[in-house]
Amino acid sequence: MSWITHFAKRPPENDGWIEVDFVTIKEYSPRQLYYWGVCDQNPFLQAELDVRVVEGELEAISTPLPVNSGQSAWLSPRGDIWIADEYNPILDGKRLLAKEGVCAPASAQEIQQSVAERLGLRKELAVIQKGYVYGEEYYKFASAVAKNAAGRFGYEINIIDSELFQWDSFPTDITEGLFDFCIEPYFLTAPRRTAGRVVQIGTIEDVTAYVHRDSPLLEAINKHRHEGLGKVLLECVGHVRAFECGFCGSTPGAAAAKRAARDYPGLVGKLKPFVDHRQLRQWIGIDPRNRIIVCDIGMAEMLDAVTAENLKKKSLPVPEGFEGQRFHFGTLLSFSMPTRLEVGYVYPTEDQIWAEIIRDSVGRALLEISGWVMWDSCEGSDSVSSDLAKIGVTALNFTEMCESYLDASERSAVFLKQQSFRDSGSRVLDFPQGRNLIARK
Repeated sequence: MSWITHFAKRPPENDGWIEVDFVTIKEYSPRQLYYWGVCDQNPFLQAELDVRVVEGELEAISTPLPVNSGQSAWLSPRGDIWIADEYNPILDGKRLLAKEGVCAPASAQEIQQSVAERLGLRKELAVIQKGYVYGEEYYKFASAVAKNAAGRFGYEINIIDSELFQWDSFPTDITEGLFDFCIEPYFLTAPRRTAGRVVQIGTIEDVTAYVHRDSPLLEAINKHRHEGLGKVLLECVGHVRAFECGFCGSTPGAAAAKRAARDYPGLVGKLKPFVDHRQLRQWIGIDPRNRIIVCDIGMAEMLDAVTAENLKKKSLPVPEGFEGQRFHFGTLLSFSMPTRLEVGYVYPTEDQIWAEIIRDSVGRALLEISGWVMWDSCEGSDSVSSDLAKIGVTALNFTEMCESYLDASERSAVFLKQQSFRDSGSRVLDFPQGRNLIARK
């Protein structure tokens, strides 16, 4: 049995519950050892705990409380810490209040100009689409969301060049008016929370190693994968003196790699950050046997798709033998992140007007597609959830989506339409094929 003693401090969010890191002790432990979460790996001593408390990173709860492997610590919009179900704290009738009012709820703020106000001047919805998801069903839904947001003002959609933008700057780019809506699912890592939030459609909790098929590092990864990413990276250092680990921006892979370095400070010098996935692919291509990348599965797919021509367009030298290099990634090389990340449609943190329009557009999209697009995974049929699973995202189930974005009066009809479509086993075949489902103007 684990007992929670401390939690990571952070401000609450007005629009949802936030999972927070927490510290536990073990029942009947012979020494006063502390652990992150309910795992039994990488214990640390009281001295390190005290430092984190003094620095304001952690705060103690009044009395240690039991927590099991199916639970987590959650921060409510009111600023209370709860121990509740690791997937759905709101519906957990057995959730336990650990500490009340640890942070005052964030006050609603207004920005100088909402996206909604800007649309009145632009007369169109500027949308970017990177083709990050491999699947037709997801883009049917996402296209409906974008069209509903534009249709609310009676405007058309304009697809703009996504090559101009980096993922980490999306919230700021939206605020500055460079575009209005991203049709791709956005991973809300901690650094990105400063400027952005998401209208949630799922979560991501795993990252993958991206490793050359002939690399000696594969043995260390396969042997120690279940001991956590930090342990694997340490073993890689032991196997290959020239070992390095790359990651991109503030992606989930970056979050996982940096957390590993926090647990094992000796790894810091082995981490190599990059801004662009093409730079990352070129970097590993120079020395593929001694380097790995930590990333989400969607990023790994993008890395695999980089060509020599892509590198040349970015004025990057093409490594010798680049086109013949082959890499392994996916479930068998995956690692769990310290906390699950929200995934959804990004908006600037302070633009609650635009956030509400996106939420309403998601609800309208559910109403529209429920009779001809499957949401939940269903054997023998494509679905939005299965498309998202291909990039490592666990979609909220259909019931959760409807409860989050539809009124009670609308849900019954939507449930019936979705069930009828599931039972019929029919497929709509006349919808545009491929990964670019919104036509350019």
